Amino acid sequence: MRDLRRRLGAAPLKALFEVVAGPLAQPRTPGTCYRIWRTVAFDGCSSIKVPDLERNRGWLGRAKVHLGWAGYPTLRLMTLVETGSRGLLGAAFGPKSPGEAHYTRRLLHLLRPDLLVLADRGFDDGKLLAQFADSGAQFLVRLTSQRRLPTTHRLADGSYLARIRSVTVRIIEADVTASCTDGSRIHDGYRLVTTLLDPDLDPAPTLVRLYHERWEIESAYYALRHTLMQGRVLRSGDPHGIEQEL
Repeated sequence: MRDLRRRLGAAPLKALFEVVAGPLAQPRTPGTCYRIWRTVAFDGCSSIKVPDLERNRGWLGRAKVHLGWAGYPTLRLMTLVETGSRGLLGAAFGPKSPGEAHYTRRLLHLLRPDLLVLADRGFDDGKLLAQFADSGAQFLVRLTSQRRLPTTHRLADGSYLARIRSVTVRIIEADVTASCTDGSRIHDGYRLVTTLLDPDLDPAPTLVRLYHERWEIESAYYALRHTLMQGRVLRSGDPHGIEQEL
């Protein structure tokens, strides 16, 4: 199998992945849909280790940790995951330096009008959010604390309308309180931006709860690193490196 894999190269496995990747859950599966949209999440992971080979080091660079240099190069993996099943819709990977937005744009062709995209504040990029909207998909994304959008209209539920580039969006202020095991409480707040503009159809508290579904992609990455790979280094059929896997 190893020798066959080397002779075939990456193209057949890439084609196979593109055939089998996609939504897994039925529309009635809990956590799969919100109203008429199937919920999906974008996120990146930059802790997957690859073999310490010269070709990989030249392509990915060396990973720096707080005590010096890591023993293995690491790559950045970006995925689009169905939240209800953690089914993989698409993936892109490469060096960490281009950033998450770069790899997200390589997966924009997977977005459709029947999808609702969830993402954390690492995706607070005006151009990227406009591209989400241009695909026809809806989105619900956390904003960074530094972004301040001018209010165009305040709504009855306390949320307000604003503009990101050419897209009208709705901003929701969320208060979060976490109860700790010692009985203490931690209070914080964050802001969400969404293309779901009607507070009667999509009340702010409902969307705040829906945003928590984004964590399903974190569970998917945890399973990849610690269950499927068990912390091992990513293997390759190419004895010289993994660059051809792209």
